[in-house]
Amino acid sequence: MNNAKFLLFTVSFITFSFAICELVSLIKNRNKVNVAKAKIIDIQFVVPESMKKTNSKLAIVEYYANGKRCVSENKIIVPMYLEIGDLIQVKYFIDNPCLLYTKTVNKIFVAMLIGIISFVVGYLTQ
Repeated sequence: MNNAKFLLFTVSFITFSFAICELVSLIKNRNKVNVAKAKIIDIQFVVPESMKKTNSKLAIVEYYANGKRCVSENKIIVPMYLEIGDLIQVKYFIDNPCLLYTKTVNKIFVAMLIGIISFVVGYLTQ
């Protein structure tokens, strides 16, 4: 087995492991999470604002959980077109309503896709 094949199989193993961990977390927490409409109250950019193409927005939101006003303890990534005052849907933990739940099925699909591609390319590599 050459170095390229080893690297591709290692990447495949790591991404499959990540996908399985995300899936287990998603299943484990499915009854511990609730959904709410939230208003963006603060936005920060990951890199300087002038770099529009490679930038991401992190938002702090406020929402009501069980009649109590909560400001998120953690930040979530939001699309670049959203601004302060826009409404979005968020998931939060029922036990700790001010902590947002950020796991998604998309992470599982992306990790599985990368794992499959890495495995196939590694298998086909001479």
